[in-house]
Amino acid sequence: MKRTKIAISMILACAMALSLTACFGGGKLSPSKLAKAAKAVGAEEMEADDLVDEVDDMDTEDLDDYTDGIYTTGKADDIKKALKSVDFYEKGLKEATIFFSGDYDKKSYSSTRCLVLSFVFDDKEDSQDYYDDMADDLEDRAEEYEDYYDKCEFESDEDGYEYAILTYGEKKAATNNMGIYHDGKTILIVYETGSGSKDLSGMADSICEEMGIKAPSEAEG
Repeated sequence: MKRTKIAISMILACAMALSLTACFGGGKLSPSKLAKAAKAVGAEEMEADDLVDEVDDMDTEDLDDYTDGIYTTGKADDIKKALKSVDFYEKGLKEATIFFSGDYDKKSYSSTRCLVLSFVFDDKEDSQDYYDDMADDLEDRAEEYEDYYDKCEFESDEDGYEYAILTYGEKKAATNNMGIYHDGKTILIVYETGSGSKDLSGMADSICEEMGIKAPSEAEG
């Protein structure tokens, strides 16, 4: 009888874990995975309204205050204002995580910004359409940029999730990294841009490494 009680309690625990995963969007690209990655790199979790205030008031010179990053996570309706502040709000979202980091070197006037978003749509078809549109846009950019930059690499493939990634820039300057990833109803967007020294870049690589996905900087044409 005792073993039966233990077995039932284990089943209930598993059921609880599964329901939580469904509620908070499980999967490698999910908002919860991005939040975990953000925490792992030392980012500070903030309320959505506080993150909006930080982003809205930020000047280039302030970027070196955000080298470890800031992030917010929650249901889409609760962080709608934060999503709109970074120009990525879409209708039909259930939940999302926003991560932002930056850096600034006063001596060289170099700067970098990294923005990573994970969001879950209500409808799988909507997420697929969003991915297809952005992947096509990245490919179009790659074709345009290859005539203007020393380095321009675009890659689109699948690895348990589908992705399109682009890296471009000059040999002695900061590299720009962009990527979109898709799995089921979940979209992950990575955007990193810099000017001047490339030494400030790399947060996008760190986040992607924590999440176990291929970073935009690793794109191979």
